[in-house]
Amino acid sequence: MDYDAQPHLSGLARRGDMEGLQRAVDTGRRMDACNKFGESVVHVACRRGNLPLLLFLVANGGSLTACDDLGRFPLHERGCSPLRYVKEESWPAWRQFLDEVVDEFWPSLV
Repeated sequence: MDYDAQPHLSGLARRGDMEGLQRAVDTGRRMDACNKFGESVVHVACRRGNLPLLLFLVANGGSLTACDDLGRFPLHERGCSPLRYVKEESWPAWRQFLDEVVDEFWPSLV
């Protein structure tokens, strides 16, 4: 995990700054950065409900299986729906994405 880069990358993720994140990837930054609590930039993307950002992070090494110190995964927080942080009008796109990755991340559910 890249702990030193996390504050910078989290700021870019919170702002949805895809160009800044692409520059970070181009200079060798890893998209699996976590803070001292284990919260990753992928957690940030999921909380923001930003599907394009999530897809970018996962395509560039971000992990949907990163677990923070409270046992929360990016797509799961204390038993809540992964769509909790997503605007309702974005639910169809997120459902499509989750359907596409279900075998990889929740194999016992299929």
